[in-house]
Amino acid sequence: MKLKRIFALLMAVCMVLTFSACSKEKETGKKEVGGFEVVDPYTNDEVVDLDGYEFTIASGWLENDMKISEAGRIFKKRIEEVEKAYNCKISIVDGGDITTQILAGEKVADWIDTYTSSAWSSIAGEYFRPYDTIEGIDVKDSRWNKGYVGLTQYEGLSYGVNFMKPAEVRAGVFFNKTLIKKYGIKDNLYDLVRDKKWNFDKLREIAKACTKDTNGDGKTDVYGILFFDEYNAGQSFINANGSTLASVEGGRVIENLTDKKTLNAMNFLYDLCNVDKSVYINDAWRSAATYGSYAPSQTDRANMFVNNKAAFYIGDTWICNQLIKPMNKQIEYGFLPLPLGPDATEYVSPSHGARNFFVTVTNKDLDKAVPIMNALALPPEGYEGDAWWEEIIMNDYFQDGDTDSLEMYKLCLENMTYDHIYTDGTSDMYGEFVTQCVLYPLYFLQGSVSSTLSSMQGVPTDRLGALFGFE
Repeated sequence: MKLKRIFALLMAVCMVLTFSACSKEKETGKKEVGGFEVVDPYTNDEVVDLDGYEFTIASGWLENDMKISEAGRIFKKRIEEVEKAYNCKISIVDGGDITTQILAGEKVADWIDTYTSSAWSSIAGEYFRPYDTIEGIDVKDSRWNKGYVGLTQYEGLSYGVNFMKPAEVRAGVFFNKTLIKKYGIKDNLYDLVRDKKWNFDKLREIAKACTKDTNGDGKTDVYGILFFDEYNAGQSFINANGSTLASVEGGRVIENLTDKKTLNAMNFLYDLCNVDKSVYINDAWRSAATYGSYAPSQTDRANMFVNNKAAFYIGDTWICNQLIKPMNKQIEYGFLPLPLGPDATEYVSPSHGARNFFVTVTNKDLDKAVPIMNALALPPEGYEGDAWWEEIIMNDYFQDGDTDSLEMYKLCLENMTYDHIYTDGTSDMYGEFVTQCVLYPLYFLQGSVSSTLSSMQGVPTDRLGALFGFE
């Protein structure tokens, strides 16, 4: 699903303007980042009269979210409470071209709400300020969603926070309990997760058992695996096998395009697609010449799942509350994390599409903004604790009494991960990976997995290095 991006112009500019994220020690021995000193964290919850201060949030989504989602409606309620208690006004605004505004010394807004993948260009360019340098904010406080905070940590500092509840999981696996039972699968998949036995081999075993030609015409009409989209398939399995295609740490870019974990994950996906043939691949997708001629919508794919045409549906969780649950009339389904790869130790949920809130380095109103940030991150009256948002997840996403899927959902929330192959402002590096390393070897059967991955070596280092100002 393509959503509006408020940093559309920022990414191109960032490739031209090179900023190096620097840190140094002052004479006091305290770390300084981008001219800001790291402070001892604490949370300021004192209610103060802000004399009508207008706190702005630049966002392309929030106003719409407040109309269509439960999280949005609850946040709106909290906004009204904070406005009354702190004598302030809270407005959602259009961020526009933030690069031009920041270079002109303007703050843009008190908070910038954007995707993880979009934010990294601004972190690299020192447009966003680490919360660790903002007095009164403690990113370890329980009001901030822990998994989200980890997505934009750099050199030990935290640049993004998110407090919205119910928090949204990105990648995971929906499974058709009805179909799996029909084809004789006896495993309790939730227990497999708890015992760390929900792994690549088990997914493959069940997917093969559920791939069928039910009418004897020589064509598969029930598939073991259906992807949210073919673009995310490769990267999701690489992350599930304990690797990333690219990461930035210690002042350098680390590529994992040809290491064992990446190769094992991509070869596993190749086998699912072309040995077992348990993955739904439309005939038009088997050729570069015809690939773009057939593009099923997410509604089409959800229809396949709820009509018993796929055992596993792998993708972002919004497909459940917006499509699967409203459309479903006949199947039982559940939710799981991505399976554990043979080289991995923990389950993960790839989350490049998760959104966080950021502070610009040009924001000079933090004395007024910080109390509002801390206040907005608390739930409205009557929504304390976890039971209320867990109940919303149950009602919006899962079927009656499915506390097991809720447990899996929370597991994914705690284990969100980001792969720098997605970072905007790098001339669509991820698009090249999908075309060269997923579509050609797995779908078009042109080139091997190892050769196509090798062909991309050096690309992340060059492009991410330029973005971060590494020599």
